Amino acid sequence: KSKIIMQRRTIEICRNFAENISNVAREDLVLDATYESTNSVVGEIIKSEIEGLQSIYIVNVYGRFVVNFNKSKLESSASENEIAYLKNIKELDLQEVYLNEPKQNILKITYPIFINYNDQDLKIGAAIFEYDKDKIYQPIYQMQNKIIWIGLGITFITLIITIYVSNYITQPIVLFSKGVQMLASGALEHKIVINSHDEVGLLSEKFNEMSNNLRQSYEQLEEKVLERTAELNASLNVIR
Repeated sequence: KSKIIMQRRTIEICRNFAENISNVAREDLVLDATYESTNSVVGEIIKSEIEGLQSIYIVNVYGRFVVNFNKSKLESSASENEIAYLKNIKELDLQEVYLNEPKQNILKITYPIFINYNDQDLKIGAAIFEYDKDKIYQPIYQMQNKIIWIGLGITFITLIITIYVSNYITQPIVLFSKGVQMLASGALEHKIVINSHDEVGLLSEKFNEMSNNLRQSYEQLEEKVLERTAELNASLNVIR
């Protein structure tokens, strides 16, 4: 969606420029003269240093480049595919093109130029704008990178929180499991230490109370066993 918005803005800018250029270029294209007026208009646009704009050139109805601010295509002709495209185009159009020399992705905007003759619109040429695609989409790429880094940051924070919550939940269970094993092995003095004021903390207190009661009961039982053993020994001595 952001790319579509950027394309629309670029197209609107080019449409305004192309209308100004075409108003001047019509006469030059019809006369096929020096194109001084058209070059002057193109030069003024270039001086504005529009972000990403690489070239503006005018091609006549025969496919010959007649105006180009960097002089790279003057007196040369478009390819057969380009000429066929120019003949069929009826309104402003945008293309994404990859250039081999230099290796670059560009946005190519073509604006056909017409004159009215006998109540008919005759195509006499076209104004072509070439933009550096990467520069046009640079804000979008920056936004994408920010979203990626923010997403990674959120993922990392979520992972840390998940680990913390997992440990917070599972640690008491592990402690209880260990406490039960210790209690089963006879370590009645073992206590579970959980510093919390919720149900888990209350449960640990009850567990410690239970283990303490079991230990006291076991100690009392041992005392009673010793007392009973002493009484039995005394009775045995009397019998003997």
